Amino acid sequence: MWFRLLGYDISTRFMGLRKKPLEKSLGFLHQNTIGVLRWFFGMVRNNIGYSIALAIYAPFTFYFITQPMNPGAMWAVGKVRKAYISTAEFVKGVAPSALLAMDHDTDETKTDSPPATVSTQDSNEPYDPSTPYAKVKPQFAGMILSTDVPNVEKQSWGDRMSNFKAMEIAYESSLQFSQRMGRLEQMENQLNFPLIAESAYREMETYTLRVGSLQKAIPAKILQTKPEVKTYIDHELQRTRQFKLYIWDRMVRYMLDHPYIVMNQAKDQEFVDYYIGRNFIFLEEVTQDLMKEFKGLKKPEGYQAIEGLAKYYESKKVEGTSVEDRLKKNSFLYKQKGFYDSNEMRASLKRQWELLYLSQNRAQEAANFGLAMYVWSVRNAIWAIGNLTSAKSREMELITSSFSSPKDHEQIRRLVKSEQKRIEPMYESIFHILTFEYVSLREEINQKLDDDIESTQRQTVIDALAKSFEERTSFLKSIDLN
Repeated sequence: MWFRLLGYDISTRFMGLRKKPLEKSLGFLHQNTIGVLRWFFGMVRNNIGYSIALAIYAPFTFYFITQPMNPGAMWAVGKVRKAYISTAEFVKGVAPSALLAMDHDTDETKTDSPPATVSTQDSNEPYDPSTPYAKVKPQFAGMILSTDVPNVEKQSWGDRMSNFKAMEIAYESSLQFSQRMGRLEQMENQLNFPLIAESAYREMETYTLRVGSLQKAIPAKILQTKPEVKTYIDHELQRTRQFKLYIWDRMVRYMLDHPYIVMNQAKDQEFVDYYIGRNFIFLEEVTQDLMKEFKGLKKPEGYQAIEGLAKYYESKKVEGTSVEDRLKKNSFLYKQKGFYDSNEMRASLKRQWELLYLSQNRAQEAANFGLAMYVWSVRNAIWAIGNLTSAKSREMELITSSFSSPKDHEQIRRLVKSEQKRIEPMYESIFHILTFEYVSLREEINQKLDDDIESTQRQTVIDALAKSFEERTSFLKSIDLN
């Protein structure tokens, strides 16, 4: 049957060709050459919007489907976005001159302006040490403010968010997902947490000295007749010792919880400098001080590795005559050609950031999320303790002055009153945030995290601070400063 139909079709076409040979021959050529091209371009013209939608949809679908298992997906999407923006800018620059040439095809319309160029996807802007609005003259203390720049001051929230979106697009197209996440690991875990802990610990050392100075300045008669004064001073010293032990223990646990990122157990990190390793030097110094203060204090299991790292990073330190001299000799930034050159830094650290991301992902995703939440909570607690201690140091200094200079007692009393109006609201806010953040996570940390003492430690800290506020009120009343 099929052969009969095929034969009938061929005979019909042959009869047509025999009757109109020229027309049928031209029609056949047109249908299979120019006709195909006209059909193709007609379809493209009629469906251009749909085609663009598919071109955009494809990479975004690729991202949403594969992102959990493919860290480079968002980087690819960023490249597509960047290519689109570059093309749009190119068309915007070329279109006016092209239209002008079509309307006035004469030599008079030709200009000497250079042709527009399109940057490649992987190109970077040349290093420029200047900053936006650097030429604006600040009105106060040499610091530029938002009110000095109308474009900054008057922008709408929508425009502001649009600007952040453009910034994020550029960031995503410059660094792959693993590099961006590794950069965060370096800033948050390698650098920020240890510095917050060290800062809080140093504040406690200063506060201990302040309390000791007050203890010497208060007359013996007051200490004998007003027991609440001695109680407050003794308990403040004891509470500060508790807080120092808390920071020390959390620092050790933090390092042991990050064997690959912080302690570089696999020894695969390419970028290790003195400032990344200062946390080990600080912790070893604190450990030695606390072992002298608390007889019988033991080093935790695994601490030997911390001791070895402290010695290693201490050996990498290049001594200098001043802060700026040591920075120039030890800081990576001073070795760059451009101090603020992001591209130069990224070229050197991209691999390091990838390794940090991959190192932390040796653990399962849920374990990483739980650890990050835990570390942020501990860091918040240490930050709160450090800030409260700093504020109390100033208060102790003023109270000590009132006893050291009896003639100026009334003047210092007014100064203490004025200081209280500033710092007491901060006491309240910091204590509220410290407790609020802990209670929001207490169920999981207290009940679901086995073999961990953070919940007990945190409640000891919070209860100690609450008691400190109560005893402080009685103390200030007893010395007529409340």
